[in-house]
Amino acid sequence: MLVFSRVATEGSYGDYRGCKTLASKLEKYKSLKKRKNMEEQIKGLIEFALNPKYSEEGDNYISDGEMNDILIEQLKKLVK
Repeated sequence: MLVFSRVATEGSYGDYRGCKTLASKLEKYKSLKKRKNMEEQIKGLIEFALNPKYSEEGDNYISDGEMNDILIEQLKKLVK
């Protein structure tokens, strides 16, 4: 809600240039919210890839190729 408040009150200034109508402000808010969600999902993928329990031999082992396939599949889902 804080992001929407910033968009709604700052109008056509700074990052929110062109947001003069309520519809354009709402669209900008949705865009920022989607971007934040995507950033969080990408951070999660990075943490998954860097987790040592998947790179060491054992029950949770994932080969480099399998890890690459998982990451590419998840990134494709993000940009759909």
